[in-house]
Formats: sequence, structure tokens, C-alpha cells
Amino acid sequence: MHKLFENICISAACIMLLIGCYGCGQTTVEMPHNPFDGNELIIGDDYTVDEALKRINVYSSARLTDFLPQKYVENPEYGDIRKAIQDNSDIDDTFKSYLEDFVNKLEASNYNIDLRPFYMNISMLKVAYVGESEMTSIIQQPNGQGVFMPDIHTVYLNKDGNKDIVYAVIPHEIGHMLNNLYFEYKGYTVIRDFCKAVNYGFILEEGLDSLFVDTLYEIDPKELPYRIPNNYSQVLINGTDYSFEKYVNGSVIDYESVLDNSLNDILPEYDFDNLLFDISNANNDYKHDAYNSETYKSLDLIFSTVYFDSIINENSTSNEIREAYDDYISIVSAQDPEGVILNKDMVNKALEEVLTRKNISLDVH
Repeated sequence: MHKLFENICISAACIMLLIGCYGCGQTTVEMPHNPFDGNELIIGDDYTVDEALKRINVYSSARLTDFLPQKYVENPEYGDIRKAIQDNSDIDDTFKSYLEDFVNKLEASNYNIDLRPFYMNISMLKVAYVGESEMTSIIQQPNGQGVFMPDIHTVYLNKDGNKDIVYAVIPHEIGHMLNNLYFEYKGYTVIRDFCKAVNYGFILEEGLDSLFVDTLYEIDPKELPYRIPNNYSQVLINGTDYSFEKYVNGSVIDYESVLDNSLNDILPEYDFDNLLFDISNANNDYKHDAYNSETYKSLDLIFSTVYFDSIINENSTSNEIREAYDDYISIVSAQDPEGVILNKDMVNKALEEVLTRKNISLDVH
């Protein structure tokens, strides 16, 4: 199973390479004019403008409203999305069934999310089945199973690929349609994405997409690709007011903000941008020999602090505290079965500090 999902990781990594690096490392130039009336400057944290590349990068649902074509401005009903699926002749019946299943699960989840990128992507979507060699050429890596390329509104699927993992690959690609969107606006390409042109945002987005989609499908966390960002994102979602709604509707700056607000008083010395960068790096090289690295000390200290501080209160019993401890270990340990990357000294330290702050006496050792 571990090897099986390694292939999915390769597929998802290809998405990162192909769609994640739009806007990466570029110099953002303030636009000399407003695309609406030609007079005012565009200034804001929820969008940037690259005049050289003629791109407007949008990082929030609210700002997206300013650029969308009129027929997509209103948030659609799920019935509208289902109709768009059926009306799109470029989607084959098999893929339509996957889309319908995804929509059913999304509707049942009752998440309060902006469905406009999803609706617009489905309306323009094309699905192409290609051979192994062509897929390798498209994604510049071997063993790719699928990729969603939002700039051309196309999902490529490997028709010669591993049939046993299609059930996970296709929903993962569909998940990217929720907050990766390209469309033209007055001579500019508008790009709606999560990562806000930061070099660690791509891995975080891949991990959150995997976690979000596989939560809908109730897949065992031990089987998920991108386990490091998955696991720490799960801790964050359990232990703060971050949510899947914020993931779909916002950007990586919302992710940073939740950490900042949750831990600014508890661990003011930590730079939360660097913490998210560490999570991204950890995904690429999680190995048992990294067990005692400084990165993992920081990760486990900070995330266990978030988790324990939110769950444990002055009235928590010793059994409830031990259960919270075991739950944290279980979430973060859903990684490589050959070696868990976890620094329990830091977890114990975090628990001790939380208990001390809440005036609870309990020996955690």
C-alpha cells in the first residue's frame, strides 16, 4: 500500500510542478492602472498584479468577484454544477460519474465554500486519456497517473497507468478544481490559487487538497500521499479555527494567520512563515534518520502546543489529557510505516507547558 500511494505522490507532485509554480519567484510589479476604469492603482494582500506577464493573481473569494464574468459572479447551487457536468460534451461518461460522486460528497459535507471556481472549471473542462509516454512528456516525470492543468482547463489521465489507484487519483485532481482557476480579463490572465506565489505554498496546497478530498472519501490517513503536510494540517484543523472552508475560500496567508493568532502569545519567538516552509521541506525528505533534526523539534513543539492548548482545559481529567496526547501521536504518526518522524521530547515539553499554564498537575512521563 505504501508503494501504491507513492505513485499518487508522484502524480500530485507533478501537479505542484505544473500548476503550482505559476507566479513562483516572479517579481510582482504594481499595476500602473486599474483594469476597471484606467485610473486607480491596484493595491492589496488578496491579489497581486504582474504587469510583465499580464497576470492578476487572486487569493481570496471576495476579490475574485471583481474579475469574474457576470454569469459566474453568483455562487451556484449544486444543481447548477450537476447540469454543467451533464452539458459538457468534452467530459466522458466515466469521468462524469466521478464528478457526480464528488459533488454528492461535497454537498453532503455542508461546507460553506465558494463553488464558483469549481463551476467555471467544470463548464470549460476537457478530459484527455493519454499513454504512458505522452503523460511522461506532459509532466516531465515518469509514473504519473494524472494531472489537472487549469491554464488549459484540462485533466490528463494515464490510460496505461495503475488502475488500482484511479479511485484516489481522479478525486485528487477534481479537488484542485475548487481553488485553481484561470480565465481572461481585459487583456490579463486572472489566476485564482491558494499558494500566493510563495515557494512553500505548493506542497501545503497539495497536502491540504489530499486531506480535504480524502476526508470526503473517508480514506485511512495512513494511506494518504503528502503525509507530512496532511498530518500537521489535520492537527491544525483539529486544534484551531482553521478549516477546509478557509482552505478552499482563502490562501496560504490564512493558514499563516491562524498559526500566528493561535500561538503568538504562547510561542512568540517562532516565525510561522518559516514553520510552514519547514513542513514543505519535511514532506520532501521525511526519513527516519531525520528523527532528531531541528525541523522536527520545531514542528512537534509548535503543533502539539496548538493541539493541546485547544483541547485541554482546567477541567480536563487525567484520562482526557492522556487521550489527547495519544490522539496527537496517532495523527502525526500516520506516515512512513518504516519509521515515524516524531520528537516525543518536544511533544512532552509542549504538554508540560500547556498543563503548567492551565494550572494542571500531571506527570506526563
